[in-house]
Amino acid sequence: MQTPASCFARVTTPDQTLEIPFRVTKEENALTLTLPAAEVPAGFTEIALLPDLFTRRVGDPGNYVLPRSGSGALTYFTPKPEGTEEFDAAFLPIIGLTQPEGGTLLIFEGMHLGGHFRLSLSGDTYSLFPVIRSDYSTLFEDISLKLYFLTATQAAYPAMAALYRAYKLEQGHIRTMVDKAVDRPLLGYLAEAPEIRIRMGWKPAPPKVLSQTRENEPEMRVACTFDRVGELLDELHARGLPKAEFCLVGWNKSGHDGRWPETFPVEPQLGGEEGLRRLIQKAEAYGYKMVCHTNSLDCYEIAEDFSEEITSKQPDGTPYTCGCWSGGQAYQLCPTKAMGYAKRDLPKIRDLGFAGSHYIDVISTVAPRDCHDPRHPVTHGECARLWNDVLAYAADLFGGISSEGTYDFTCGVLDYGLYSTFKLLSGLSPLEDDFIPLWQLCYHGILTYNPSADTVNYPIKTPAARLRFYEYGGRPSLYIYSAFMDNNHWMGDEDLVLDSDADLRRTADVILRMTEEFSPMAHLQYVPMTDHKILANGLVQVTYQTGDTLRLNYTDHPIDGVPAGDFVYSPSQAPLVRGAVTEGD
Repeated sequence: MQTPASCFARVTTPDQTLEIPFRVTKEENALTLTLPAAEVPAGFTEIALLPDLFTRRVGDPGNYVLPRSGSGALTYFTPKPEGTEEFDAAFLPIIGLTQPEGGTLLIFEGMHLGGHFRLSLSGDTYSLFPVIRSDYSTLFEDISLKLYFLTATQAAYPAMAALYRAYKLEQGHIRTMVDKAVDRPLLGYLAEAPEIRIRMGWKPAPPKVLSQTRENEPEMRVACTFDRVGELLDELHARGLPKAEFCLVGWNKSGHDGRWPETFPVEPQLGGEEGLRRLIQKAEAYGYKMVCHTNSLDCYEIAEDFSEEITSKQPDGTPYTCGCWSGGQAYQLCPTKAMGYAKRDLPKIRDLGFAGSHYIDVISTVAPRDCHDPRHPVTHGECARLWNDVLAYAADLFGGISSEGTYDFTCGVLDYGLYSTFKLLSGLSPLEDDFIPLWQLCYHGILTYNPSADTVNYPIKTPAARLRFYEYGGRPSLYIYSAFMDNNHWMGDEDLVLDSDADLRRTADVILRMTEEFSPMAHLQYVPMTDHKILANGLVQVTYQTGDTLRLNYTDHPIDGVPAGDFVYSPSQAPLVRGAVTEGD
């Protein structure tokens, strides 16, 4: 195995640009490249890692394999408008190059939590490489990369994903669901149960008051009470729904994103603690799991214990903000403070009776950050560790843990991700050509997930949303009152509500139809996804380790026995065509 001639880091400072060679360790089929942090000049502005290794020309054969947030993409070396894209390496710290004669997989190891991948096209030259910028992260550890050089038969993205999965398992960073279920029996239940989230109450969003106090706090909208949720459970149980996990959103004081990190009392307008305990007892009697939504990252001025001291700080000393939600202007809670609030509140929440995959918002769908407050400084790496500590604490307390996304650094702890990525039906950058389930090929069978915000409530959405859900190996996820913001329905304009008895029955219909369709494939939640092919005739084919396959037809005409806008599921024993369950059937 030859060390590439381009095996260096290009370090830019305000005064000069240097090329510093990596230290190289050879293994049987890989190279480990290391650049000690002490060798990087102080005051660097940017470090480009192996900037020439993946350079290609327009017209060259092959493609780049790219991570996206919870999915992946391919870039072919075709003519396109010039441009540059960057994405967090914390999404999924791998990139690949596929060529007819073989390929290369790069795993960004040390410093990936503070790094990015940069994809660009300038003139007729494509480039792709990791980069560390001083405006984003300090060097908190040595830089290291691992390069695998692959044969032609290994060079496609499914084999690259399998290699990364094996690497993560060997490192002990992740465990399979089969392995975890030995001491986390909840996982067996979750694999076969839909996840049903219910947003119960919220103040206006976007907020009408940014700096909220007890005196000026806006009124909360009550969407449904605990008793009303109980009526949905009655309907589902009467109609034979065997399993489900319900997650209550906005059960806390002032509703969804009301006053974090202030949680209690249970919101009186929804029925208070007595009504909540009665609902949880009903869920238990029906054999359902019930959990709730909390937040360990956002904090608001209205909270009884808010102060500037608890927030995470930018280099200039000002607090990081996290958008504007129902509680007003949100600030990022420093991760050094998160465990204190978790240990204060989560045992009380558990005592209410909640048990299952407790949901902590946001953490798994954002990259870690430095905190520059001298009273509680934090690096990207420490931030990731502290967030994972909170997730693990909740998992031990409730029996499991869920969060909003599936960033790579959380995948060794999470049991379920609400959406692996935000968009799978649109949103490719001008330099990308095709979506691929790269993250799913790495992590299917490690945790359960809904693939995208596009595929939440898929039975009431387009046929393409349904197909994407099954192509990417999702676990059914529904969100009642998902479209709560006035200006941003990122889970879609289509919604499920409980306003009238007819609405309740319609919502129950959707839950039951989705569960019925999913049930024959539920066992695949435990099984690695081993192959994915975008076929030339318009079909997509997905294969699992068991030999089960799905063939999905995104076109408007039948192809090879697969109906238009539908899919055929073939178990390893006998084929079964799954009929469409979109709204209106």
